[in-house]
Amino acid sequence: FGEAIICSDASAEAARYGFTAVDRPDGFLVLAVVALGDKIIEISSIPG
Repeated sequence: FGEAIICSDASAEAARYGFTAVDRPDGFLVLAVVALGDKIIEISSIPG
């Protein structure tokens, strides 16, 4: 998936995404509280 922030409620699934490669066995796993909601649409200019 490349560089991304992936949220999961299963620790084993999250650990699988944090795995880098066989020659680089180090990875990162962050424990965080995530809230999902409506999209925020950024408007760069005033319409009209």
